[in-house]
Amino acid sequence: MGRPRKYREGKEQVALYLEPNELEIFDSIAWREHKGRAELAHVAILEWIKAHKEGNTTYSLDDFGKHKDLIAIPALMANRESLSKYVQEEYDYAELQKVLEQTEFLTGIIRTKMLNTKDDSEESKRIAALRSDRFRKQNDIRYKDPKTMTFNQQIRYNQIMQAQKEAQEVKDKEKAKDDRETS
Repeated sequence: MGRPRKYREGKEQVALYLEPNELEIFDSIAWREHKGRAELAHVAILEWIKAHKEGNTTYSLDDFGKHKDLIAIPALMANRESLSKYVQEEYDYAELQKVLEQTEFLTGIIRTKMLNTKDDSEESKRIAALRSDRFRKQNDIRYKDPKTMTFNQQIRYNQIMQAQKEAQEVKDKEKAKDDRETS
């Protein structure tokens, strides 16, 4: 192929070949992100270099946090100390942002799966009851201290409590009526 041509001072040009359908997809993404072909190719190559540069294959799996240029994340099921150390020692904001986006994505998938998976174990029922009770206590206005409520919350609180009082009175009257009829 010959030597690459210089297109900017101190930089070399690199040829890239794509199939027509690949180029069409590439161009549509570039247009959507308002970036040029060269800029996107440059970013992709830099990421590839960062992932494959010399040394990455020589790190052992328990060496996380010791090498600043290593862009590997501890395994999801690693001990929490290793995961915490990785986050504390990662200084690249963009890398941390990528990790955060991936964990939020994974968390959403897991929550959905867990909500849609029936688990009849006693422990699961106990945890669900505790979660429900905690949610109710945190969000149900009846459990809040009326002294700390806003004016609108106090109005709603009074409406709810009045409705509960009326419902209890109706139940008490029905019970008294049933007691008179049975005696």
